[in-house]
Amino acid sequence: MKHNIVEFLSDEAQFIKIDRSFQRKACWSLAQRRRFMKSSLKRRTPYPIVVADIKTGIKASVGDSNSMQKFKDLQDAGYTMISLDGQNRLETYRAFYNSEFTISGEFKGADGVVYTVKNQAYKDLPPRLKDAFDMLSFDVSIMKHCIYSELHEIFVDINEGDSLNSQEKRNAIMSWISGYIREFSEIEKNSKLLMRIKGFDDQDVSRSLDAQWYAKLFASLCRPNRYNLTSTGLDGFYKQGESRNRSAIADYSEENVSRFEEIIRMVYNAVFSRSDTGTQVTQRQFWALLLAAANVYDSGERIYDYISFFDSVVAADRSLCSVSADDFANAQRQHTIDPEQNSEPVRSHYYFFWASNMNKATDRMKAKEKLINFLEADSQYNNCLKEPLEIVAK
Repeated sequence: MKHNIVEFLSDEAQFIKIDRSFQRKACWSLAQRRRFMKSSLKRRTPYPIVVADIKTGIKASVGDSNSMQKFKDLQDAGYTMISLDGQNRLETYRAFYNSEFTISGEFKGADGVVYTVKNQAYKDLPPRLKDAFDMLSFDVSIMKHCIYSELHEIFVDINEGDSLNSQEKRNAIMSWISGYIREFSEIEKNSKLLMRIKGFDDQDVSRSLDAQWYAKLFASLCRPNRYNLTSTGLDGFYKQGESRNRSAIADYSEENVSRFEEIIRMVYNAVFSRSDTGTQVTQRQFWALLLAAANVYDSGERIYDYISFFDSVVAADRSLCSVSADDFANAQRQHTIDPEQNSEPVRSHYYFFWASNMNKATDRMKAKEKLINFLEADSQYNNCLKEPLEIVAK
């Protein structure tokens, strides 16, 4: 059914629930939004907005009390529909008509005249060009009689050809861990911590790579020897809880959650120990800090000097990488000189390889053992775990 965009935004859009239990984030860049609005004016955006009807969903949920209750809760909150596809398009329309971004280029107005605009928001456009945008319409496809518990599957099916990434698909799994990791990654402090890792940016966050990062950390801490943090490994970590109570999944226990949150808090304190802006770290250094913090937690110790903790861990990781790389290079030279007496070295036997391959459980454990052994022999590291004398005196 065709709807005028302006009228739909004014009269109906607020009744559409964006359900983050399966719906991905709005992730279009400014450039994508601008291209989309230009295409819209040329009537070259044929894809409909797809929503699920709540009223008929309630009727279809007889015999499924969880689905019925979820629908009724949304209905009581004033919603009539749940978004299944088109969130980026709808959000782009909303932002455009609210003059939240500008457009540039040549656009045909309602009077047939081609207007040239440069970095102009909707409110500042020539009147007849505004009229042309105000006349735009789009299709809304309403899916009726859908059961809530099936919406995540419908969402994935609709978007199968629309390049949902692996984490966006995991977010749609009806598992307790999906909601927990998504909400944890969006807490301000945790988002702030992620932005101190070199290579991460806002676009990564918009495509749920923040959730993927914290899912990897949680899984790695949960069962260090078990989880390979590949796409398949993370899928299994999520799917074990699909349509099951949290209490039935040992990995999702309160103990594991408390341990995970405390270790992340320790890493945060280390990264932000010098200033409010935090110290930027590489992914490899972040993992070193995580492994060291986990060891502190599991040993029942406490970090009293986070600056010294940060410096000693980063220095240890850097030294181990440098020394192991030199050892590997020397072994290569020896092999070249006398291959009969010296076997060819294997990269996977050295710390620099393990430290850059944290997705593999066995390499992660080897790196941790080497790192902790190094740190335990370091006086600066040991001192940061000792209670200051002035505290003892009190």
